[in-house]
Formats: sequence, structure tokens, C-alpha cells
Amino acid sequence: MKIIKPTGGRHIRIRAASFLLCILCLMSSFISCIRTTNRDKQADVPSAKKLLYGVMQSGGFSSPELIFGYGESDYTERFGALYHTELDDVADGAFAISSGMSADEITIIRPKAGKAEDFVKILEDHVTEEISVFEKYSPTDTANLKNKLLFREGEFVVLIISADKDAIRDLVISYINNPDSLPELPQTDKNTDVPTETNEPAESTPPVTDAPTTPPETETESQPVTEEPPVTDTPPTPPVTSDFVFAYDNEVGEREETTSELFDDAVFIGDSRLEGVIFYNNLKVGHDFTHTSLSVNKVFTSNIIEMGEDKVTISEALKNIEFKKVYLMFGVNELGWPSVKTFYNDYRKLINYIKEVNPDCTIYIMAMFPTTETYSTNHDNANKKIKDRNDGLAEIADELGIYLINTPEAVCEDEFVLPSGLSNDGVHGNRTANRQILHYLLTHY
Repeated sequence: MKIIKPTGGRHIRIRAASFLLCILCLMSSFISCIRTTNRDKQADVPSAKKLLYGVMQSGGFSSPELIFGYGESDYTERFGALYHTELDDVADGAFAISSGMSADEITIIRPKAGKAEDFVKILEDHVTEEISVFEKYSPTDTANLKNKLLFREGEFVVLIISADKDAIRDLVISYINNPDSLPELPQTDKNTDVPTETNEPAESTPPVTDAPTTPPETETESQPVTEEPPVTDTPPTPPVTSDFVFAYDNEVGEREETTSELFDDAVFIGDSRLEGVIFYNNLKVGHDFTHTSLSVNKVFTSNIIEMGEDKVTISEALKNIEFKKVYLMFGVNELGWPSVKTFYNDYRKLINYIKEVNPDCTIYIMAMFPTTETYSTNHDNANKKIKDRNDGLAEIADELGIYLINTPEAVCEDEFVLPSGLSNDGVHGNRTANRQILHYLLTHY
């Protein structure tokens, strides 16, 4: 049998194909090796929350004590409020903040590729904003803010605001580079769904309603009417020392600052503006009965408070809890009511009901702070309405023998206007405004 040998050209093509096949096999092995290395490298990067928890546990630091991690609903909500940006460029993150008035904070962010410097700038701006708040009343916190540590380590951007910043930094760096030594995270009941968007409450809260929530009345008196005899046992009010141009004779005067433990036995009842005081300050109160769009009449009609498996009205809930103080803030959602008299009478009804449920409790009416100038101009001179209603609330406080807190003094400057830098929507206070209001409450009690 005659054997036909391959020609020279065909032989070369076969050898070339074999060579290319070998090259492809080598490249495939190389890519597989790189992927394995990347997976191993990724596995060596600790989660930001585990890293932060390990630092706090190992160092025994008492503050900041509230830890929030990526994937939790609280983290999603608070991230935007703190840093004024969204989570689109965040691969992982966690922060610890104080439950009180301290500026202490540890923030750990693992940005997506190429975004690290952006977050360095975001955190710098955050510190600048915090300084503008704390320099008004806390030299110690202001110093800690100015001496903050902001650095990059591995894949993380880290911000530390604390008197213990050096010790915290050393632990952070050690754990980033030696993640195997981190303690395990405890089990929590936090929402662990991956966040998809971030909104500040001030932006997501419905705007002030112009529609009345009670039947219209034909009377339009601008001052409260006295339908019940005044209470004569007026509580001793500290002397008013304020030079605020919109001060009231019967408002609570300034005292030495106390701690947020003041609110451990308190009930907060009010709309989204009072809700912001609790949210932005991570404030722990005895009972939080604040609610978006809440008006004073809905205290008796809306089932919004969870008690066991049921939802009840605030008025019903008050009969089933213990408390010694009540803070009330209403009025903005009622600006569109056709009768001011209805608003005053409903407010008076609520106060008398609280006294009936708990005769020994202390009740504070928190006067409404104004809106921004732009908002007021575009909404039928809202600030004049707010000021008029505050005057009426001061009379009610005097009439019923309860305390009046002049909240506008916490945020206003020379005019009855909310500075534009203290609000994102013209109506609700931002984090800075609510920090100032909390400080005011802790010095006026």
C-alpha cells in the first residue's frame, strides 16, 4: 500500500495548530489561576461591620455604641442623612455613632473601584458640617472633629472621630491586614436586605398638607378661645434669660445641659418634624409616638401605634404605658385648616386628656420652628401663620399650666425664618437643625 506523506505546507499548518492549542491551554490555566487568586484575595477582605464590631469589642470603647452595617435598612436610611450621597458607589460599609450628643463616630467604607477619593471628599465635607454644629456648644467635640483621622487602608476608607482615635486606628489597620483574628458578629434581628436606594426623611416625607383634616368651621379667630377655666397651679418656670427677639414670658428658661437620659421616661407625640429630632440624633426616648403627617386630631382617630398584634390610637396607647413627661409638637400639617379655633381646641383637648390619664406628668408644648424664606413666600406666607399659632400656643400653655419650649430659638437667627442651610426641603430640619434642637431641649427643661 502506498503511503502518502503530508506535503511541507500541510505539515507546517498542523504544527501551527498544535502550537496555538498549547497557547490557548496555557492562557486558560493562567486566567483560572488569576480568578482563584482574586477569589482568595476577596475572601481575605473582612466585612466592614465585622471589622467595626471587632474594633469596638477588642478595644472596649464605650462610644460610639450604635453600629449600622451595609444591607440593613437603618444603614441605608441613615447613610444618606449623614453623608448626603447614595449607596451606588459603595461595595460595603458600616459606621458607629453615639446615641447621645457626642460627635464620636467611626465610619468604614469599601468603595467600588475608582471611587475611594470621592469618599474621602464626602467624609471631609461631613466633618466640616459636624464642626459647624458642635462648635456652638461643645468645645470638646469640636476639638475631636478637628483632630479626626481620615485615611485609606487596603480597600477601605476610614474616618475616626474620638478621643481614642489612635488606639482605634491601630486596631482598624491590624484587623484589615489580619482578618482571621476578628471576632464573630453576634446574631441580630436587623433587616439584612441589600439596600437599593437612600433617602433622607426630610426628602421622603410628604410636604405640608394644605387640606384640612377636620370639618371646616366658619369661625376664623386667630387666638384661642377660653372655653374651660384656667388651671391655677402653674408649674415653676425657670427665669427666661434669652434675648431672642421672639421670646415669650412663660417659656422655659435655659439651664445647665443635662444628658439624653432626660427622655427615658418621656413620650414624644408629634408630626414628622418632631420625628426628625429623634431620627437624626439616634435619640432613645421612653415612647416614640411621632408619625409622618400626624395632626393633633388624629391622636384620637388614627390607629398607628402597635400594641401587641393590634394597632391602636395614640390616645388609647397612652392609657397602657408609664411615663412622666410628654413632649408635643403639632401645627404645620394644620396650617391649611379653615379654622384656627379648631386647631387650638383640639390641642387643648389633647392636653386635658393627657392630664386625665396621668395627672402627675409634666407636659411640654414645643412651639413650631419656621420654614425657610423661600418656602414661606411660596406657601401663602407660612411663617406668619406659624408665628401667630405659636402665640396662641403660648397662651394655651399659660392657661392650662404647662410648659412652653420656644423651639424656634434653637434654629433661628435674627428673623423668624429657618436658615436655608438647615433644611433640605424648606419645611423639615436637616441633621444640623435637629442637633441644635436636641441641644436646646437638653438645656431647657
